[in-house]
This record gives sequence, C-alpha cells and structure tokens, in this order.
Amino acid sequence: MGKNKQSWLVTPGAAALALGIAAFAAAPAWASSALPTNLYAFVVPNDTGASQTSLSLVLSGDQTNSLPGSGSTTGVENSLGGAYGVSTPAGSTNGPTTVTFSSATASSLAANGAATVGFQWSNPFSPPAIDSAAWGGGSAIDFVSMSDQSQLAAAAVTADPYMIDVLDVSHAGLGANVVTQYQEQQYTGNPPSITFTNNTSVSEILSSAEYYISPTEIPLSDLNATDYPPSDSVFTPLPSSYDTTLSAGGSETFVTPTPEPATFGIAALGIVGLAGLARRKRCARWPVR
Repeated sequence: MGKNKQSWLVTPGAAALALGIAAFAAAPAWASSALPTNLYAFVVPNDTGASQTSLSLVLSGDQTNSLPGSGSTTGVENSLGGAYGVSTPAGSTNGPTTVTFSSATASSLAANGAATVGFQWSNPFSPPAIDSAAWGGGSAIDFVSMSDQSQLAAAAVTADPYMIDVLDVSHAGLGANVVTQYQEQQYTGNPPSITFTNNTSVSEILSSAEYYISPTEIPLSDLNATDYPPSDSVFTPLPSSYDTTLSAGGSETFVTPTPEPATFGIAALGIVGLAGLARRKRCARWPVR
C-alpha cells in the first residue's frame, strides 16, 4: 500500500515536469521576465497635404511574440490617441507583421503635423526589421531603418544604464525631414554599431545620428522631440555618418568607440556644442502637439 501511494505521488510530479519542459520548448527563447526589453519610437511627419487617421509599420517576419498584443495600452506610444493593432496575413507563419496606430477622431493629425508612435520590443536578441511604412490613406512614408545590435549580445544584463540612439534623416536635395527614430536598450559597454538602411525609392541624407548613455531608463512616452533628450544631456555623435547619402535601397554601418567613464567629461566639452545644435534643430522641427 505504501509503495503504491509513493508511486501515485511521483507520477503527478513527473507529469508536471514534462509539461513544464514542453512549455519551455514551445516558448520563444526570449520569453523570460529576466531578459530586458528594448524601446522603439518614431516621430513621423505628415507631409501628405491632408489630415490622417492612422499609420502602419510593416515588419519582416512574424513578430507577434515580440510586440505588445493588439489593443494593448502598455508598452505602446500613440500620439494619435486611438487603437493599436498587430496583424499578420491569415494562415501565414512567416509574416510580415503590420503594426497599426489609429487616431481617436477622423482628423486627429493635421497636414504638416507629426505623429509619435512606438512600442516595447521583448526580443533582446534581434531588433525589428521595418520594411516600410504608410498612412492609412495609402500614402507611403519615406523610411530609413536604424538597427543597433551592439548591445544585444549581453541580453542578460538587466541593470542601468541605458543607451539611446537617435536618427534624423532628410531627403537629398529637398531638406524635408523623413522620420526621426529613437532606439533604447540597456547599455553593456560595447561601442554602438548602427546600420542604416534606406527603404525608400530616392536618396536620403543622414542629417544627424547620435547616441546618449542615460543613468536610468527613459520612458517610451518621453522618446520624442518635445520631451527628450533632457536639457542637460550630452549626446555623442557618430561623426562619420553626418551628411552621409544613402542611395535608394542602400545600407551602411557605422561604429563609434565608446569613451571610458573617466573621459566622458573631456569628450563632453568637445561635442556639447554639436549635440546641442542637433537637439535644438530636432526640437524646433515639429510643432508641439
């Protein structure tokens, strides 16, 4: 009787262990609360000449496990004020994934205004690859993607500080801004290695590319031209990228050595003027909404 009782007690434990192993195997490798999440934000100008009620970003692959779920209000930034949605083609396991930000009213974003949208990204091993963007009316949004994989190798790091990359792009020969992007990830000490890819059909100019080491995490809602960067922050520019022209479909990677902490003050004296100018240009570019 005792032997049978012991066998009965062991069996549920073994079954639970087996279920746990199966669940772990089925979950994505990054599906763990111990791993950090990255933040991505985009300031998108409305240069269509008409009011817009939504915009969409199209990502390569099926990224539904890396993004907040449809309807989520946590881990999402949407200055348009409406719904957030994530979708993939019916029956597809390879994507692409469309992320849609809608407005709360029929004319939420006026012509010549700018929308700020963003999301939390829970796959610290691979950044999102954004292939295209468009307004709800069908007008394409010129987009140069920014991907910094320099901090991905040490995904187990969960403490401060954070690295924020910022990119401003303008049309070659036109001077019009395309999309200002922010990428925030936990800083590992590795120098940034940022790849820019021109997803448009015309040449684009990297008018400003820089990064900032923050002692604390900057909230997603503050990654925009109005609230960020802080007035006392000092950005480190990627000098070799300034005014670089990317041809249609072109891609280029820039690596900048990261100063040691002891040299931050000295480096700041040399770059504060340039960084401050870029910051003022970015903050003045869009009307405060």
